Amino acid sequence: MAERKIYRTMQGKSIDFDSLRLANELVPAVGNMRVNARGDVIKPNGEIVKTRDDIAEEKTQQEIQQIQQVEEFTEDFGPEPELSPEEAQKILSKKKVEK
Repeated sequence: MAERKIYRTMQGKSIDFDSLRLANELVPAVGNMRVNARGDVIKPNGEIVKTRDDIAEEKTQQEIQQIQQVEEFTEDFGPEPELSPEEAQKILSKKKVEK
């Protein structure tokens, strides 16, 4: 684990931000996102609806599904046929005429 840092104020008081953060991680965060300081989704009364671990797991599953969809989509096309130089010239000349 990382070294705990204790800061000293200008008045000589010591502040341990790690213990302060841990003591207040279940307190609702300031803002309109309806989360606590740890990142859990909460109800207005402070009850936890989804933990940050559940949210991260859902996001990971969505990304995995997207990757699988892209892989399935690209497998449907297969390799592209190779063109002979004559065929390539025909295609290029048609495009020049259309412009």
